[in-house]
Amino acid sequence: MRSIVGVALLVALPAFAQPKAEVFAKFSQWAKGRSAAESSNAFIARAASDSSAATATTITDTAGVDYHGVAVAIVAADKEGKVTEVRPLKTGFRTGERFKLRALSTFRAHVIIENINVRGERRQIYPAEGAGVVVLQSGGYALLPLGDKEFFEFTRTTGQELLIISLSDPRAVGDAASRQQVLRVDEKDGTTFIQEVAKGTFPAIFEPIRLEHR
Repeated sequence: MRSIVGVALLVALPAFAQPKAEVFAKFSQWAKGRSAAESSNAFIARAASDSSAATATTITDTAGVDYHGVAVAIVAADKEGKVTEVRPLKTGFRTGERFKLRALSTFRAHVIIENINVRGERRQIYPAEGAGVVVLQSGGYALLPLGDKEFFEFTRTTGQELLIISLSDPRAVGDAASRQQVLRVDEKDGTTFIQEVAKGTFPAIFEPIRLEHR
């Protein structure tokens, strides 16, 4: 069983703005129509330019404004790799806990996970530095790390770090990347991120999560 070693406790940054109830309800309805057992055929691409034909499911409110969304959950596992619970990002980790991140997106996303350590050093932890990006298909669940026997594992140290989860449409480059605020809702079984996208722009969701070592 391979573990990607990190830190001990994750605490969400405070004061998140929430999306309109209408938009969140539409996203939730869409997400509930996806089976958690349905694989997204996610894969690691060696280059971020490996995008092929992008697909997406746009959420539109009654005013005609378009949005995209992502659902992310912590999937904790025991030493044998069996799932013990599914929970939102705002919850903490126990030292030595193994887990995966479950992701579902309305758009075809390039995903990377980075860490900023207590010394301010930033590095990509998944996929490994230089390995490229995870390509997440629209409408299918993926468990990160992708390997069946791969898990993140947090270890005890001293200080405070940031974990940065980045999910962006491969077309979200330069002015084509949405600059709208990312809105957030934490529920008992996961965390939802919603972003408004104007015509000609594409979702780019970069979420910092504080990591407290205790």
